Amino acid sequence: MAIVINGSGTVSGLAVGGLPDDSVDAGSLANSINSEITANTAKTGISSAQTNAITANTAKTGITSSQATAITAALPKAGGAITGTTTHADNVKTFWGSGNDLEIFHDGTTSIIRETNSAGDFHIQGKEIVMKMDNGENSAIFRENGGVELMHNAAQKFATTATGIDVTGAITVGGVALASGISEADQWRITTDVGASGVTQITANWERADTYGSNKLGTGMTQSSGVFTFPSTGFWRVDYQFRCNSVSVDVRYIFFAIETTTNGGSNWNIMSQGAVNISNFMSGTEYNSSAVFALIDVTSTSNVKVRVRFDPSAYIVVDGHTSSNETGLLFTKLAET
Repeated sequence: MAIVINGSGTVSGLAVGGLPDDSVDAGSLANSINSEITANTAKTGISSAQTNAITANTAKTGITSSQATAITAALPKAGGAITGTTTHADNVKTFWGSGNDLEIFHDGTTSIIRETNSAGDFHIQGKEIVMKMDNGENSAIFRENGGVELMHNAAQKFATTATGIDVTGAITVGGVALASGISEADQWRITTDVGASGVTQITANWERADTYGSNKLGTGMTQSSGVFTFPSTGFWRVDYQFRCNSVSVDVRYIFFAIETTTNGGSNWNIMSQGAVNISNFMSGTEYNSSAVFALIDVTSTSNVKVRVRFDPSAYIVVDGHTSSNETGLLFTKLAET
């Protein structure tokens, strides 16, 4: 015969008239009762006072050792240390703060830590904060009283310093890569005077400026018959400095210009042009000078080239010199194409 005592306190399986003496084992009955109490998570059928009595039963009398272990391992509401793993299903949140200001959860795709208090900030604090990718590579490092480092594929590309920033590699602005400082600069001049009237290209007597500390930066330009070839593609600034003179003759205009070709010299076009004049109020040699510049996108070093010309209304002399830059060109690379 089975005797069942369920959570509501109902006893079943007991025949009318009772049982003979010693027919029920006391230990088995106690275990049955305690098992029912343990499984009865809703505590139905027992009062709150009875529930508190079970919890307060520090001696754990009348229950098995495994039940005593389970009760001891339970985390009190007042707090304690969790020594095992906790598992949270998708979209099950843990909340922090009296107003649930911070929440942590996984939505099935993305892991989210969210500050929900609009009046508060979200702070991450530490002596050195390192953000890593899943493969262990550093992506950002923040140091107390020190610098910030940003990485690409674990290689540092940007860092703050006590005096500014340090960038490794090219800087791109609006799709255009800026050069890391000026990498090319080259100055040329004509070494002798050139006299002419009408349209005249300056094709001879060019030299790189090489006196009084002059020098080139980088590879430098190459020149043949007054046609200049760029050493690399990129955005280049070309400055044309022009000085001329006339002896006892009024010259109404003197045009001077930078010409470019984009097809290797088959066609030339004026890109930048200036103008001066010479009025001979007094007998003798009168001078004038000016300058123009052009910004050139050199997309091909074999096709994009430069030369200069002048076009006076009357005969003039364009000044040249072997040790000073009277008429000449300055080439400066500003950025990559």
